[in-house]
Amino acid sequence: SPLLLLPGGRPENEDRRRSTQSRKRRQRTHSETTGQETENITLLILHPTKLCQRLTRFIRPFLFNPLPSPPSTARVSPYLSSSRVLPPKHDVFISFRGIDVRDTFLSHLNSFLKHQKKFAVYKDDLDLERGEDISLSLLEAIERSAVYIVIFSPNYADSPWCLDELVKILQCGERYGRRVIPVFYGGVDPSHVENQTGSYRKLPAVETVGRIRSWRTALTKSAAISGFSSQVTRPESKLIEEISRAVLQAVSGQMVPASYSKDGGLVGLERRVNEIEQWATSEGKNLTIGLWGTGGIGKTTLANAIYDRFSSQFERSYFLSKFSDKLSGSSQLRDGLQNDFFSALLGDENAGSISKDLKEHRLGRIRALVVIDDVGDDVGDIGHLNDLFKGQYCDLFAPGSIIILTSRNKQVLKNVCHHVYEVVALDRHEALRLFCFRAFKLPYPPSEYEEWSKRAITYAEGNPLALTTLGSHLYDRDQNFWAIELKALERHPNQAIERVFRRSYDGLGQVERNVFLDIACLYGRYEIEVKELERLLDGNYVEHGGSENLITKFIDKSILTADRVSHYGTVKMHGLLSDLGRSIVNEEFRLEKRSWLFEAQVVYDLFKQEKCCKVTRGICWNLYSGGELRTEAIHMQSEAFVKLENLRYLVIRRSTRIGSS
Repeated sequence: SPLLLLPGGRPENEDRRRSTQSRKRRQRTHSETTGQETENITLLILHPTKLCQRLTRFIRPFLFNPLPSPPSTARVSPYLSSSRVLPPKHDVFISFRGIDVRDTFLSHLNSFLKHQKKFAVYKDDLDLERGEDISLSLLEAIERSAVYIVIFSPNYADSPWCLDELVKILQCGERYGRRVIPVFYGGVDPSHVENQTGSYRKLPAVETVGRIRSWRTALTKSAAISGFSSQVTRPESKLIEEISRAVLQAVSGQMVPASYSKDGGLVGLERRVNEIEQWATSEGKNLTIGLWGTGGIGKTTLANAIYDRFSSQFERSYFLSKFSDKLSGSSQLRDGLQNDFFSALLGDENAGSISKDLKEHRLGRIRALVVIDDVGDDVGDIGHLNDLFKGQYCDLFAPGSIIILTSRNKQVLKNVCHHVYEVVALDRHEALRLFCFRAFKLPYPPSEYEEWSKRAITYAEGNPLALTTLGSHLYDRDQNFWAIELKALERHPNQAIERVFRRSYDGLGQVERNVFLDIACLYGRYEIEVKELERLLDGNYVEHGGSENLITKFIDKSILTADRVSHYGTVKMHGLLSDLGRSIVNEEFRLEKRSWLFEAQVVYDLFKQEKCCKVTRGICWNLYSGGELRTEAIHMQSEAFVKLENLRYLVIRRSTRIGSS
């Protein structure tokens, strides 16, 4: 038989009572004799069934008696994990009396929240796994839910189970700042719940007075919370819509701010999401919004954040990723893409067999959120978008719909979007935070890695892809490894980063590629005065539209960035793009085939050996090599320049920084 030690346990029969009294007298005598206190512990030998009953009576008060509120009155988001509470697994927990509402009101409410609004809903009669301990599962489910709906129906107070749920729900609501939504249904009035009258007059008989007291307190508190009544809001369909709006407002208000992201993946996003939200809420009409920026800048991440934040507010939502890649496939793949698009938005697997007019008629009644990621960098891709949206875009859907497109090419987005949002690089504080989350799993660098971390974020220039890639690559490495890798990046860009930026170069025509390489090799990571760049381009590419057209194209394609494009402004190529340009030049192993020569030793050898480089367009020669000034005499023979018949640029610098001569 099991042994159970219970403080102050009570014997179950007279023999045990007498035995206990005799033992207590002996203990008192021993205490008086020795002057020591003896702990009063009763040893019971119980049948397993009795053991379970005693354990339940002993533990229950600790589970359901109200706990004191935490010292802080600040509202704590349930989406923030801590040592005291797990992050929510469910959006909504519904407490209900099954015999009253399971097959009627509850089934409609659950279906609407789950299938129409895409909330994760917990109902204890459907979601439990077979063989699972229901009491522990309910306690965990309540702890891990963001919003609570309590349906006060006529027989709700007949169930000790429901009342215990209610006590736990109010505890979590007060402790974690979560919303409790009472619904008074089936003729139940809030006054019945508050004063325990009507069907709430008689509560279940239990042996613990404290448990009954906690029920009555919970009922009184619940009735004072603003909620909904089936007697006031009719019909039930309207009541369900009102409840859904309250849930949406509660869940949206409890989303985790990006700055609190545990792994740093959302650093800097919250501000951007809020800026785009202002467009959607202030205009109150159908909108097409473009997210524009260079490769790896976070357009897809931002689009995902917007979708996750707001998709539940729409009747239908759809996220189509890598649109341009899917368009490059066969016509059968493109047809399948369109069928998937309409099937998801219409909620009909057979949408492919529906006539075009009927599709458009049905879509016109649906308020939708649609995200098309990576729509392509060429203006010709607009035709594919027109095919997908039948040339109507937001007008294809009901008022209030939003379409979000992402692209590296601003011109593509300007053709179809009401607003174009530029996704800019992270500032140094955000960049350091994101990098450190990847490199150290911390929001800041250890002191011995502080300078190395600054070098890494300077190299990445606020590009999230570069920061996360470098941070992951350097994670758990010693300082010697960091030194070697960061030094190597000066000559050989990281391949994973280079692949993303290479697409910007591959999408250019031959003349534009030459301009790209000229800017990358001539200016590197430094700002360029627009007047100087115009003079350079007008002297060499005037037959291809001149400087103004070329600069505008490069800005639209996210190759150049500028705060103010004017004759007095500056533009800049992102450092990772300029590194790509130099890497492309160095891909040509044979010196005489390189379009640009910019390494000091290579230029020195060229003049010393008088090699012939007929295709070379530019020489950018810095007399500093490896940080030291080369002092040996260099004899430039005119014959060397005669052989450079395609040479357009010759820049000689005597400085460690570009811009000094």
